[in-house]
This record gives sequence, structure tokens and C-alpha cells, in this order.
Amino acid sequence: MTRLSIQAAEVKIKNYFVKDPRFVVGRTLQGIQRGVVGVDRGFAFIVKEKITDKDGNVTEKKFVVKIGDEEEIEGEVEMLQTLSWALHIVNQYHVDNNPLEAFKKPFLMVEFLENGTLGQFLRRAKATGEVLPNRVLWSIFLCLVRACIGMAYPPQGPPVRMEETRDEKPTAIAHQDMHLGNAVFGEIEEPPFETADGVIYEHEHVPILKLIDFGLGRELSLSSAEPDELDDVSYDEDLNLEQYRAKSGGRNIGVDTNILDMGVLMGELIWLNEIAYENNLRRKFRDPKFRPHLDPDLRLLVQRCIAVNPRNRPRLDEFMALINAGAFNKNAADYGEEGQPGGPESDDMVRYIVSTYILDADIKLPPSPIL
Repeated sequence: MTRLSIQAAEVKIKNYFVKDPRFVVGRTLQGIQRGVVGVDRGFAFIVKEKITDKDGNVTEKKFVVKIGDEEEIEGEVEMLQTLSWALHIVNQYHVDNNPLEAFKKPFLMVEFLENGTLGQFLRRAKATGEVLPNRVLWSIFLCLVRACIGMAYPPQGPPVRMEETRDEKPTAIAHQDMHLGNAVFGEIEEPPFETADGVIYEHEHVPILKLIDFGLGRELSLSSAEPDELDDVSYDEDLNLEQYRAKSGGRNIGVDTNILDMGVLMGELIWLNEIAYENNLRRKFRDPKFRPHLDPDLRLLVQRCIAVNPRNRPRLDEFMALINAGAFNKNAADYGEEGQPGGPESDDMVRYIVSTYILDADIKLPPSPIL
């Protein structure tokens, strides 16, 4: 779509909602771009719906309307239908008597996630020189792991469910566009979820993080990913990552791709570097002086996620075992003196980071690089 055609389409589509008293049209979000700088592929904007129940009570909900390349939109709609019951993947939004049915072209409507992207969070923290607590990093990592599990094992609903591995062959769904702008924070007060292992509280301190934008998402067909010829093949050897390799169990290219992309996101967040390619991260994470206060368990998991050889990356059932063992939910006491009141891993510090850089952030941000 050219910029002119995008502008014309935006005015036309917003008018469908403007004419309906149930809706209030909000701001336009950043343009949808792929690859080449300056090539627009569509747009998205926020709409507020006023919902009246049978007793006349009115509630308001926000959602996002997305228009773009027709093939990508159709593919994203199909992908989100497959993943529709996964808690850590953006949910489609549905309205009765949808005014866009008259548009006659593909469109997507999804829930609005209110607390900004992972990239915005990174830039806010970097602007003040903040070092992120391990407990915040673990919580974000957990959400990304859950999303990866959801792609491999789409939950069966309704209702929306916490993502868990199952004793079956995983799908090879890969997001293929997992950057800092496509992971978005939702609400902090998510309800607990019941599983076979009991009640789970995972978003008590840090808001839930969800993956969005599945326009490039596909189920890949190759059985496994192979190292790129430009990759730093000495990385795995230097860290002896092969020693952690699972003795049995299959893997596929979709899972391996998502785990690498997740590792890159975590590496960028730990480094506070918004665009850090795999080999740059590998050089950083090979240096024992890099982020000396980083939890060694967290460091090792990220090191393994960005392994050159996919077989040296963690498998999803290993992640699931770590989740069930509480590895991702360390509390202040797990960090000794650093977890004491006023310490960098204390409950007060976690609340401060979340409140300042996610929930109430009002820092003037430097411009985001185009991805």
C-alpha cells in the first residue's frame, strides 16, 4: 500500500465506526512496516466500544483495528484462530453487528493491551540508566516462554488457558517477527489460573506480556533448523552448551526458531540494546564480566536459547519443568541481601520498576528504530 492509499483507506475505515454511536475512534498506532525502511504495509488504530447490558449498565472496552496487506491479514486471522485460547498471545476481538463487515476486505480486530511494548519499556529504563532486577527479567521471560509453548501446543478452549506442554507432537508454528515492538504488556492484575498442579499466580507483580502481530506467522515444514554459515560457531563450544543437550525427544524448526527469537529478546532487554543481532549477543554473553549481577541461572538459559546449534537450545518440556519447579518465580528471599528492603531485588524495587517504566511511564522517549 502506498502512503496515499493508506491515508485514504484509514479515513474510510474509521468512518464506519464514527457513524455508529457505540464506538469512539481513538489514535492511530505506529504504521505496520516490514523489512525495508519506509515501506508501509498498513495501519492500526484504537477504538472504544460502549457495551450496554440488559439492565442498562454501560461498560467500555478498547480494541485495535488492523488493516494491511490482504494476504498477511488473512494469514494472521487464521493463525490467531488457531491460537485463540492461548493466554500469552493477543486475542481477537469480536463485536456484534460489526460495521466493518461492509468493508468487503480483510481486516483484523484484537484486544487492546494498555501498557506499551517491550521496546518502550527498554527505552524508558535505558534513558535513566536503570539496571533491571532479575525478578522482573524472569517474569518477562516466563511470559515469552508461555507464548512459545502456546504456539507449539495451542491450548484447547474455551476458555482462554495457561499454556502448557502436552504429551503429543508439537506444531511447527513460528512467529517469524518476534521483535521488541511485537511483545506488549497488558494488565497487572490477571486472575489466577487453575491447572492440574493447582492455582497459578504469574502476574502478581509484573503485567502480563503477550505476543502480537502474527502477519508473518507460519507453520514451517522443515524438520529442524540448521546453523547459518555466518554464525559464530565457536560460541557453543566455548560455553560447552552441548553438555545440556537433551538425550532424547524430537524438536522442529518452528520451536527452535521461536526459542532463538525469544533468547534474542531477552538478551536485548538484559543489555538494554534495542537492536542486537545474534552474534553481537553471543559475544556479550560469552563475557563473564557482562552484567555481573545477572542471575547465573537466567544467564545460562539465555545463553542456551541463542545457541548456534538448535540442538543446544532448551526444549519446551525442559522449560515446562522449570516453570513447575518455580524457577521463573523467584522471590526476594531467593536473592539474600539484595532482596532485603531497599535492595535491587526487593519487592519495593520491583514495584518501583513496574510503576515507573511500565504502568505510569511519562518519560519522553527517544524515537524507536524502524524494524
